[in-house]
Amino acid sequence: MEKYTAPRGFKSSAQLTEENRQKAQKAKERQEVARRKKAEEEEQRALDSADREKDQGRIRGYLESVTQEERLEIEIAAIRALPIA
Repeated sequence: MEKYTAPRGFKSSAQLTEENRQKAQKAKERQEVARRKKAEEEEQRALDSADREKDQGRIRGYLESVTQEERLEIEIAAIRALPIA
């Protein structure tokens, strides 16, 4: 008498259930990685924005402390330093 074996490539319901669980777990991990990456990028953008605001405040404070003539000279030098000028 021959022993019955499942056809090649046939998977039991337990195997299919386990594969589906693993796929779901991997998808969940990928989503978590994407969420963390997005959160880190948003945090970095917020830090960059805060740094930019801080720098602009310092620049405004400096420009307000110089005379009108000095400010004009600074602005002319800045325009000449631009690569398109």
